[in-house]
Amino acid sequence: MVSTLALVAMGPASAATYLAQTDNDEWAVSRDTILTSGTTGSGSVTNSAIDGVLTVSRYTGLDQLARVVIRVIQPDPVVSPTIGASITIASGSDTFTSVTSSNRVTERSVVFLGDGLATGLDEVGVSVANYDITKNSTSYANAAISVGNPVARSINVSNGPTLLFDSDNESLTAGQLASIFGGAGTLQFGFDTTSEFRWARTGTSELTATLSGTNSGQIIIEYYAVPEPSAALLGAIGVLGLLRRRR
Repeated sequence: MVSTLALVAMGPASAATYLAQTDNDEWAVSRDTILTSGTTGSGSVTNSAIDGVLTVSRYTGLDQLARVVIRVIQPDPVVSPTIGASITIASGSDTFTSVTSSNRVTERSVVFLGDGLATGLDEVGVSVANYDITKNSTSYANAAISVGNPVARSINVSNGPTLLFDSDNESLTAGQLASIFGGAGTLQFGFDTTSEFRWARTGTSELTATLSGTNSGQIIIEYYAVPEPSAALLGAIGVLGLLRRRR
């Protein structure tokens, strides 16, 4: 949080808001799953989505709420974002022959506003798009596999900060911001992460595909406020006192 002294030093021309409060929640989905095994010549398999709820605190400050920013960061800096697939066979040899995008690992991450938050924004004419990112591995096309020589591919689902909402881009009043984002309690977001491995191949060897890794991310909400005039005045008086002492 920026101090009152810093606010006064910026001067009235900037009319800058300060970061009054921030909160975040994280997701981390680990996978170590055998997706399929058998002797089919071609096919596809999907590891069903894992979903959950993310919650962040509402604005609880006393100063007037002036701006709200919601971002998604994938991955969380601490958790590995790598998803990998390895396919092996029990005997003989096998070859992927598809030259399409069928032979690949896909990881999809979605973050969406909870019903209450979505409704509140909708009532003031604001629509927020979901965070929806899909990352693919490099193609498995024309890869030959044999016993003891598995084919492995990995993807990194890192996407950096993605802006979902910034009230500065909307015509919202301080009262509307307070009614949507202020008060006690939490705001809810939902998330889905889906891993998928698809293949097309020749051969009848017994094949096993294993998907492993961690998908992680973080949702961050930032509240910016304008200090009460009385607080700013007290800060200015304090600065003047410091200046007199220096003299």
